[in-house]
Amino acid sequence: MSTPEENFDVPLDYEETLHYGQRMRRKLVHHMTQGGEKMPTDTKEANVMLKALDGMDKSALERKKNSIDQGNADTSRVVAESMREFIQGQKNRNPFERGAGDLFDGSIPILDQFQLGEYETVPGETEIGVVVEKSGDFMKRMEATRDEEKEE
Repeated sequence: MSTPEENFDVPLDYEETLHYGQRMRRKLVHHMTQGGEKMPTDTKEANVMLKALDGMDKSALERKKNSIDQGNADTSRVVAESMREFIQGQKNRNPFERGAGDLFDGSIPILDQFQLGEYETVPGETEIGVVVEKSGDFMKRMEATRDEEKEE
């Protein structure tokens, strides 16, 4: 395989382009600092070096971000595949939907009444159904409750 310096007619793929750019930036910084022995004192040279270093940083961060994104994509793919298998196991039915003829496959817990302790119900607590109440009756009941709380 030829390197980018040898044959400029060969197109570069994504990885080769990144490596080439990084290598050229490193060569430039190495040349400008004379092998790390000297820092540029000219403002123009310092700006060129800082831009090269900035490009190296951005390229490295972008590669890291891409590897994280690839990991997220892999995780999403595994979750989607697991969901597909689960739904196919349910014969493409909604797993949370139950029909009238379906049996409850769980168990109903049995409570020990003695572990519940002593308790008293308040009026209306055990009523089942819809209570129809007019707004005036509701306001009277709330005022009575407030008055009871003040007395305590």
